[in-house]
Amino acid sequence: MASGFSFLRTQFPGLEKTGEFAERYLYSDSNSCLFKLGLLCEDIVNKMFDFDNIAMPYQMKDTLVNKIRLLENEEYITEDLARIMHRLRLGGNEARHEGTDSLQTNPASGLRICAKAAIYRALWQAGLLP
Repeated sequence: MASGFSFLRTQFPGLEKTGEFAERYLYSDSNSCLFKLGLLCEDIVNKMFDFDNIAMPYQMKDTLVNKIRLLENEEYITEDLARIMHRLRLGGNEARHEGTDSLQTNPASGLRICAKAAIYRALWQAGLLP
């Protein structure tokens, strides 16, 4: 079965690989799936900062939550995409620090959410979205 992240192979092979791992762990190890989804979200955000040459204001801590807020406040991403990214971030944190496999949704929903975020970013980066 083809990965839902294979469209990233050409431009972002690292993102594709992380997404594939999340898919692979979906039913066998949901905690690892959530961890990988959080990591994928962080990688997408960091790539946005790199590609768009965005610098964190000196008074802000360089954290994922602050990066997502900055992207939203500066209108690099929509409020909806910021909400998706925060859900993935929180799910990854929960999986990483608390060893839980519960998200406000389940990992399958997390995969769909992450795929939407990745697809959105890829289309935006290609200039196909405003």
